[in-house]
Amino acid sequence: MTIKSFITMCVCAFCTIGVANAYNIEARFETRHYGVYQVILGKGEVYGISLKQIIAKDISSRKKFQATAAVYPYGSAALNGTIKEPTVGIITTENYDGSASVTVNLNDKAKNSSYVGIYLNFKQLSKIADNRTVNSLASELAQMPLVLEGVPVDVVSRDFRGNLYYTAATRAVILDFNVIDSLYYDKKKLESVTDKCTVNILSLPDRHTNESPLYIAGHGAVNDIICDR
Repeated sequence: MTIKSFITMCVCAFCTIGVANAYNIEARFETRHYGVYQVILGKGEVYGISLKQIIAKDISSRKKFQATAAVYPYGSAALNGTIKEPTVGIITTENYDGSASVTVNLNDKAKNSSYVGIYLNFKQLSKIADNRTVNSLASELAQMPLVLEGVPVDVVSRDFRGNLYYTAATRAVILDFNVIDSLYYDKKKLESVTDKCTVNILSLPDRHTNESPLYIAGHGAVNDIICDR
């Protein structure tokens, strides 16, 4: 094989890869250690196992402790749309110890934007906020959209405008969550939540303090209500 034909073959291979992986990726929320990325597939691009692995490698190369890629079909409004905007899947990566091994989760069951954020349960968030050696991580998380599970509703309240709030509090963190919407529950059900319930939510950041306890004010959607505690 001549050098010229070898170069031609390499260029063609590169072009093929470029066409096959035509997705567009954009950082929508990003701090030093966390990232939430929007991926919109190219026209005709198939979201199969090979492409999932390529996208997972793409976001893991950004070397975040945790990262989420929300993958949308071609032509989607993506994160410029509402929580109803359909996804084709969510990819998350985790690597807190900086090792070469990255934990990757491929979630094809998350079918809309109400599952786009950094995935944590409330106990994990509280533990991070309580650890002063990683206090900067808690401050970073407070700036990110959070998909939180197991949030204990300690107080249900309304502000002077009548907006509904669920508040969860530990010695390390106070989460003040403004209930805006839900794809799964009507207004009556959202208002019936009591301090015997836990909720799974998408919380978008409004404001926070870096003092102890960490205070996070957010707004968003309720994905699950569990009232058996």
